[in-house]
Formats: sequence, C-alpha cells, structure tokens
Amino acid sequence: MDIFTSDEKYFSEVESIGIALKAYQLPQNHAAILFLDQNSEPKFLHLSEHNSLRYHPPKDDYIWMQLGDEFEIYDKEYLKAFVIDVARINPESTGQYGLDINSKCIDKITGKFVSEYRNKIGLTCATFVMEVFDARGYTLVDTNAWLANLPENIAWQQQLVIPHLVNVGAEPAYIVKQEDNIGNPRILPEEVAAATQLPIPASKNDVENLSQEIIKKLRA
Repeated sequence: MDIFTSDEKYFSEVESIGIALKAYQLPQNHAAILFLDQNSEPKFLHLSEHNSLRYHPPKDDYIWMQLGDEFEIYDKEYLKAFVIDVARINPESTGQYGLDINSKCIDKITGKFVSEYRNKIGLTCATFVMEVFDARGYTLVDTNAWLANLPENIAWQQQLVIPHLVNVGAEPAYIVKQEDNIGNPRILPEEVAAATQLPIPASKNDVENLSQEIIKKLRA
C-alpha cells in the first residue's frame, strides 16, 4: 500500500479515482474521494460537516492513495463517472451529517440523494464514501463486523456529533432522529481507506493493520 503526500505524488496522477485523508484534531480524521473530473482535473468530493457536501480542487494538507489491486481499470472509470454525477446533481446543502449506517441513500442510477434522505438520514465523511461506492455495487466493509454500543463511540457521538448538529441549527426533529442512532457502530475514515486496498467487503480485523499504517502517515 502506497500513501502519498502531494509533494511525493501529484493529485493529478490519481488513476481515475482514489481516497484522500486529512488529520483532524483527535479523536478523528477525515476522508474524501479524490477523482479526475470531466476535464481530467483532480477534485475532492467529501462530506465536510452538516449541510456541507464539498466539491473542490485538492488541498495539500491531505495524503492520498490509489485504489487497491481489487479495482480494475474498468472499475475505477465506472466509479469515477458516478462520482462526477454525485458531485454534479447534489447541492452542497444536501450533505447531512449524522450516524446512520447502511442507509442506501444514494440513487444507484442518478447519484442523487433519495427523497427519504432529506431531514432523516445523516452520514459521516467515512460513511459517505461507503454509500457512494455501495451505490455502484462496491460494498467496502462488512458493517456487521463492527461492534455497536462501544463506550468510546457513544462518547464521540454524544459529545461531538450531536452538539455539532445543534450548533449549526439542524432541524430539531432531525437531531432527535440522530440521537436515536447513538450506539451505532462507528467506522473510521482510515478504516474505509484501508478497505479500498483489500478484497471487499472487508472486516474490522481485515483493515486493522493498514489503518494503523495510514494513521502513522497522517500523524507524521
């Protein structure tokens, strides 16, 4: 598995589509989809925060990876075309932050968030990447292999996610819906990135070692 900074390898050298990551203040990191747009220019697509689905040129404070050997050239082109559609059809304000898992919230044909998504379903940066890939038939992780109700995850959900939704003025009913999700498994950005390097769907055990390599590079 090769992990690059922008100094080590240009974002424009991505083979159609890859994964980018940024070190945030502990206890979390951030993931984005790196891809070449219709003009072959490198772009990021990622869920930055509530009501902020961002599509923009790459930033140098991210590291990045090509997709692994399980993804053939055809797979990469197929995914890239879909990511372009997702970026084009969904306004920035449609990006909802939250704790849903396996929501199937992106239409597999159009790339648009499904109607049931609005004010109900919320994703993290990691589960957004998962949903994009899953909509095209590439299930990155076996979510059943991640445990629910872990104390450290509940603390993160209660102390960071819910207060964020309150602070940005999310609808009260939406906040209640996300409070009901407290205790859901938490799949980390580095785990999703690691899964792209492995036979999929990957398990928690499968991604463990590669996740630690990614964290080491992020925190170098």
